[in-house]
Amino acid sequence: MNLETTIIKPNKQININIKIDLIKQYGYFEIYSSNNNYYTEGGLWFADGMLIDYDGVYELPQTIKTQLKKWGFEV
Repeated sequence: MNLETTIIKPNKQININIKIDLIKQYGYFEIYSSNNNYYTEGGLWFADGMLIDYDGVYELPQTIKTQLKKWGFEV
């Protein structure tokens, strides 16, 4: 599974990438601004359709949670 999207806000462009390998049950995400003022990334671990762990951030960003739920993962 792969999502690459761009969110455009006034004077700012936010890029979001999520990639998941269903066989390895692992994925990652990155979120960054076009002007390089913001960047975050992290790993995602799954088991039986459920997100069981993540790293890289204290709290998983809502945009990542929302997309994972849309794809049918339990978050």
